[in-house]
Amino acid sequence: MLDAWREPLGRVSRAGEAAAGKGVHWEPILTDSIRAAALDAVLDIAAAIEKRLGEFEKLQPGDRLSELGVASDAAVYADTALLFAYLARTGQCSEARAKARRFASRAVVLASEARLRPGLLGGLLGVAWCVQHVVDVLAIEQPEDVNDETDLLVLEWLNEKPWVADFDLTSGLVGAGVYALERSGTPASVACVGRILSHLEALAHTTAVGAYWYSRTVRVQPELAATHGEFLMVPGVAHGTAGVIAFLARAAHAGLANSSAKRLLEAAVTGLLACRLRDGGPAVFPNWLAEGAPTGPARLSWSWCYGDPGIAASLMATARLCQRADWEEAALQVAAVVASRSLDPSTAIRDPNLCHGTVGIAHVLNRFYQATGDEQFRRAASFWMERTLQIRRPNEGFAGFVAMRGREKSAHVDWVREPSLLLGAVGVSLALLAAATPTEPEWDRLLMVGIPPRE
Repeated sequence: MLDAWREPLGRVSRAGEAAAGKGVHWEPILTDSIRAAALDAVLDIAAAIEKRLGEFEKLQPGDRLSELGVASDAAVYADTALLFAYLARTGQCSEARAKARRFASRAVVLASEARLRPGLLGGLLGVAWCVQHVVDVLAIEQPEDVNDETDLLVLEWLNEKPWVADFDLTSGLVGAGVYALERSGTPASVACVGRILSHLEALAHTTAVGAYWYSRTVRVQPELAATHGEFLMVPGVAHGTAGVIAFLARAAHAGLANSSAKRLLEAAVTGLLACRLRDGGPAVFPNWLAEGAPTGPARLSWSWCYGDPGIAASLMATARLCQRADWEEAALQVAAVVASRSLDPSTAIRDPNLCHGTVGIAHVLNRFYQATGDEQFRRAASFWMERTLQIRRPNEGFAGFVAMRGREKSAHVDWVREPSLLLGAVGVSLALLAAATPTEPEWDRLLMVGIPPRE
């Protein structure tokens, strides 16, 4: 595994070959002055994180790169490699290619030395996914496949029956599926997807309304464990049904889903759409549902993880892959609600991150603009990109971008340095880069928000 990074040349990964030529038309959305400010911020973030990684190599054992504690050190290196790969791809940094390879190599070493949880976001599969994507983006040739060992570990993990671990995108079955699909063309990819589909079918709760998956309350909303029972139904992409449908659609489009899985996808979309709120409030979907309990508030309705933006993008991608005009119309209705609320003062958000911050909203809306050409999405995306630049905190974090530790509306929160993709500065930088350059951000397949062109 490690030798693949020490010797140049050999062969291009089959995943890279499979992905070639599948891009969509992409255009910058920012005006000249804001675009310049965004690109400056991107390079400032990259330099600040690179400096931090240099300092980290001199620290004492036990120190962590992620001050939120959500990403392993290996994951931070892999996330940083991803950023530098896109800096190279967009021509923003002459040394970015070499740095991306160096950071990816270090991520592989750190991952081999640690016992990482298998999760996609911040865990082992996230490291492997980013390394694979760097290989593909930069067309790095390898004498042997850098992720062969990870494939075997995933296959072994997926042997568990019955499945008792998480099913979701961040740390469970769907996340393993995202990794497997990135490994397109390998024998392990096909086997992994088959096992994941089998587990998801076994875990599905199918009713007359549709299909659902239940998350452990203590995992997604621990403060509700005492009052709402052991399980919650979460519509959102990170921990719930929207993530499942996006995976099922991608598996079907890749020719890896049987008729049973396709029927499950249909039932899952039906179930997701049945969760829409009917109260005319500011959100389309609740954050969670529980039997015998009131509907979960839309506290995180503006987030990629639990809210309308992530659900809209996941549903839109599913509609395009399955060529379903009715699902696309439903997704556009949700996205239009997100766009229409962008100028509402009540939606003030202080955290810039992809997961539940300003740049996450901006990036999803940018995806909708690129997919539809609808100006309402470009205007709203530009608003949130500018807002992201405005909430920089000089001399703090990474180039002024910090992460919130605590609730958005709490009286007191801590602001910390967080470099990671999902909750930190790497994600901010990648989304700003996508808004400022004509290069499609294929990295967002990791978050299930990549919307393909209409076929």
